[in-house]
Amino acid sequence: MASTRRQSCPQWTLFADKNTRSDDTPRVYIVRLSAPCRAVWMYMLQHSIPHTVIDVDFTDGEHAKEFKGRVPHEEVPVLVDGEVVVFQSPAILCYLAKHYTNHLGFGLTTKDQMNVESLLSWANADFHRVVGYSYAYPTALDKYRLPDEEANEILVEHGLSQLARHLERLEKNYLKSQKFIAGDFPSVADSFVATVLVQAEWTGLDLKMYPRVTKWLTKVKKVPYWSQVHMEHDHVSHNYNLTNVLRASLFFEAPLSIVNFKDAQQFSKKKGKLVVFLWCPSYVGILGDEVADRLTKQALVMPVTDLPLSHSDFKYPICSIVKSFWQSEWDDETENKLHSVQPVISERNKGIRKDRREEIVLTSARIGHSHLTVISCEGRWIHSASPVRTP
Repeated sequence: MASTRRQSCPQWTLFADKNTRSDDTPRVYIVRLSAPCRAVWMYMLQHSIPHTVIDVDFTDGEHAKEFKGRVPHEEVPVLVDGEVVVFQSPAILCYLAKHYTNHLGFGLTTKDQMNVESLLSWANADFHRVVGYSYAYPTALDKYRLPDEEANEILVEHGLSQLARHLERLEKNYLKSQKFIAGDFPSVADSFVATVLVQAEWTGLDLKMYPRVTKWLTKVKKVPYWSQVHMEHDHVSHNYNLTNVLRASLFFEAPLSIVNFKDAQQFSKKKGKLVVFLWCPSYVGILGDEVADRLTKQALVMPVTDLPLSHSDFKYPICSIVKSFWQSEWDDETENKLHSVQPVISERNKGIRKDRREEIVLTSARIGHSHLTVISCEGRWIHSASPVRTP
């Protein structure tokens, strides 16, 4: 029976005691670029589990021969603990929790532990398949690119849409009312899911549309040994982004951000090169905007529907045309005393006073219309530009 642990113990900093074992030190076979491998390695470091890390090169090396002889699946990570061989990262983490850490990082209750194990299985299977093999790998790693560029683009777009679905689930379900994805305590599931998600950083993916996910990811990146375990990941991320910048800057022999298009075109002509400039939307890499753009483009292949237009649709253009003709005629009325008062035709501002008499007086004063400028002649009112003295 597992011993009872105190509720107040933080599960990132609690290290299990090193067990004294009669067999050899456990060996963990990994590829440091693999997210599941990093999750296993980080758990062993955080909880001071004695181990030997063996980097596997499937193309050469004595370790690869030993590895292939022991594990028929030939996939990493693999844990060899004496006669026990465990493969698949969720199974390895559960084995380590049971035999070395008394389930540290999995929660205190059976309910919490089963929830964490379920999240590990999801992260290792569906989430890793989407983030890694359908999006980040075919984008940043040549080894995983499809030979046909168009097919590769379709794969990446599909992966991006699926990634959006998973991020929505994290944002609106798991992180809506709790600090971490398994509850209000940090678990090994947080490390695993975050380790998989950061692979999207290779593509420059912006998570600003998911504030809860961003806040949670920032906290998880501060756990012990994160930086050490993710050195290889950060190296690939840096090199991928740097390569894209250098491809542009080396061609123009200047940083791309300060290159003027005309100067670049003239420079390319002198070098005997043909340059075709392509418009690149500013929202590339912003997940929600890319999904919206892709859905919008689908409308281009939809049939055109004939719909009757309402008369209200013609109101604005007709009023605009009439107003332009009216303004053109009013511009010629320079002798009209009201032209200087209001040279541009616009909608009259309605008065804000409740007393209509006050509005009449103010309007008359504004346009110079008063008893001093109007005389009566044979029953008709005649406007005069100057005051008229009556007998």
